[in-house]
Amino acid sequence: MMAQAMAQHSQDHYAQQTKALASSAQRLRGWVGSDPSKVPELADALVELTAHRLLGHGYAAAAADAQEAVRRAAELLAAEGPLGPYTSITDAARYVTAVIQLAAIQTGLGMPDAAGRTIESLSDINDQLGDGLRSQLKPQTAIWALLCGARAALVSMDVAAANAYADAARARLSESGLDDVLDAAYLSMDVDLLASDSRWAAGRGEEAVAFLYAAKVRYDTVVDGRLQEPARLSPALLERLTEPLAGLYRDLADRLVATGEIDLGMATRRTLIQLLREPSGRLGDHSRVQLASAYADLARDLQA
Repeated sequence: MMAQAMAQHSQDHYAQQTKALASSAQRLRGWVGSDPSKVPELADALVELTAHRLLGHGYAAAAADAQEAVRRAAELLAAEGPLGPYTSITDAARYVTAVIQLAAIQTGLGMPDAAGRTIESLSDINDQLGDGLRSQLKPQTAIWALLCGARAALVSMDVAAANAYADAARARLSESGLDDVLDAAYLSMDVDLLASDSRWAAGRGEEAVAFLYAAKVRYDTVVDGRLQEPARLSPALLERLTEPLAGLYRDLADRLVATGEIDLGMATRRTLIQLLREPSGRLGDHSRVQLASAYADLARDLQA
């Protein structure tokens, strides 16, 4: 009974769904060569697969399919002729969703300025199709667009705009109901991280730390202690669980120390070291660099 419970705990349903979605997209690629009428179905499958990967922070894995989704969706939209009152809202929503997903990948890969330009490229279609188009977008798509806009604003030092975007993302998350969906926990965490960064840039340290704690609570709920026994986890699951770890804990420790909470900050660094130490051997050089950086941060705090 205990073995069965532990096996259930280490199962990766996210990876199983990823495999199913990827297989569906690949099957449709094969059909499109002989049946062009399958192109809309393929474009939709690529959008669905990219969204799923984004919810798991699989930015690099999502990049190629996201680019193909944009290309397929753009071709379908262009086939309808110039944008106007007779433009298919379905085709427009598919295209806008694919472009926003590409921007979210750019943000996740550390290119917020490029993501901002990608979002700006949608201004004409948004202006022409307005509320009818926006009503067709899924809540997660709207939230990703707000996250990208905010990250681009932070890069350009437009702190007021970043905070406005962050507040809008929080409101959209709450009204969508995704806030309570476990599969969307990373998206909720991203909104909290954005709110923290925006408040920090505005000089509102206590609020920034509070949002980081909220993000940490979400993350710890997803991990559910599984990093204590990394050998039981598949490589894909281990990589996904550790993806936000170093950045989240490092930022929280940095801000705790900066606001005078020295002991809590150092305790957070020690926890990060403990969580990184066990799986670092299975995650390659990047994880070892993160572990070395965490040790260096702790040493710096102790010396100070």
